[in-house]
Amino acid sequence: IKTQPAGHGEETSPFNGFAVSIDTDPPGAVVSVGGVVRGEAPVLSNVGCRGSDKVEIRAAKEGFRPVRRELSCRPDTLVKVTIHLER
Repeated sequence: IKTQPAGHGEETSPFNGFAVSIDTDPPGAVVSVGGVVRGEAPVLSNVGCRGSDKVEIRAAKEGFRPVRRELSCRPDTLVKVTIHLER
C-alpha cells in the first residue's frame, strides 16, 4: 500500500473505512486497538469509529516498556504507524 507522510510519525493512504497498520520496533510486540488484542506486530486492523473519535493503540513486549498511543479517526483513510519500544 502506497502511503504519504502525514505528520506525528504517521503515514496515510486512501481506504474504504478507517483502518490502522501498526509496526513495532523491535518487531513482534503484542498490539491492541481500541482495547482489543489484535496480535503481534505487524498488525492491520479495521476500526469502527466516527468523526474525530480517538482510538487507543497499545504495544507491549517482554523486556520493554509498554507504549500507549492515541490516533484520531479519519474517514476513508488507512493510517500507518511504527511504535518504538524502549527498555
